[in-house]
This record gives sequence, C-alpha cells and structure tokens, in this order.
Amino acid sequence: MELTPIGKEKLEIFLTSKDMAEFNITAEQLNYENTETRRAVWTILDKAKHKTGFDAAKGKIRIDALPSQNGGCVIFITKTESPCKTEENMNCAKEKYPAVPQKPHKTIYGFGSLSDLLRVCRFLFSRGYAGESLAFMEKEENRAKNKYYLILTERPSYRDVNPCSVFENMFIGEFGTKLTDENTFSYINEHCDCFCKKNAVKTLSEMA
Repeated sequence: MELTPIGKEKLEIFLTSKDMAEFNITAEQLNYENTETRRAVWTILDKAKHKTGFDAAKGKIRIDALPSQNGGCVIFITKTESPCKTEENMNCAKEKYPAVPQKPHKTIYGFGSLSDLLRVCRFLFSRGYAGESLAFMEKEENRAKNKYYLILTERPSYRDVNPCSVFENMFIGEFGTKLTDENTFSYINEHCDCFCKKNAVKTLSEMA
C-alpha cells in the first residue's frame, strides 16, 4: 500500500491485490455502502493520518476509486468545502460517460515536474492503458511553465472500450494541464526533445 499526499487537500492511495485481500474487498465490488469497503477506507485513512499527517476526519471529503487491471485499485481522497454531504464516488457506470469516438484521438498534457509525469504514467499503466504514448522535455534554452509533455493517442472501439477511460483521464488534470491549442504540436516538435519515443506510459511507469 502506498500513501501519497498531493498538496494539503488530496491523498492518493495505491492498493495492490494483496492489500485488497487483507481488507476483504475486491476491485470489482468497490462500494462505499458496503461495510467492508467503508471499514477499509477509514482504516487506511487512520494510517494515513499517522504516517503523512493527512486528516480526513475534519470537514467534508470526496472519495473516488478506480480498480486497476492487476486486481488492486487507486483511491483519491479529496477534502472539499462544499456544503453538500460527503460524496463517495466509487463506481464507474458506463451510462454516465459520453460515447468514445471511433477515430484515433490525440491528447497532450503538460507537467511542471518529472515526478508528476511519472505518477500519471504509473496510474495509466495500472489501469491498462494500451494506446500509443510519447514523452517530451523542453530544451534547456526554452524552458517554460510546462517542462514535460505526454502525448496520448488512443484508437478505441465500442467493442473493447473501457467505460472508465473518460473518467480516468480527468485525474490527469490533478497533476498536469491538458493543452488544446492547435499550435501545441508544432511547438513541441520545434522546441522539445523526445526522450521516450515508444510506449512512454509503460516505460515511465516503471520509474515512478
């Protein structure tokens, strides 16, 4: 089990399949209304408070959980000042998300640090990301706010699409910035060096 604070308001919890077995919960049946799941979450949060100082007992929190391909899961705990009750968002219903396009879709994310890029790659790889991916770094003389870039190219089909794929990529925004400017590709090709030309998600996840 890995506990990683993201600032003061968010905690990333990475559980392996062995961790899940010890807590008597499964990735396929994550549900906060389930007693075992609820007990596991608060046991983990108690450990997080002692190990990292992250205290989820004060105020409202939102809980987002995504099962990983290897039987484990990634859980994000977010403190929120929202007046509504605590949200336990532990399911990923297909009907809640828009249809995934059939044409290849290319997306660029910018990161201020290498550690943020590596963390995102680990998260995507644990979820079974299988699309093309490349990683770039700004040349020293052209360092800007976003020093690192990750380009994701997916070719999904309705037959094998993961219903959580749209939801997953929303989490990348917690670490980097989605870049939509049509000139971004040209800028990267001209001012950046590609330091991982193939399977960047898999390769860099091993370094996280």
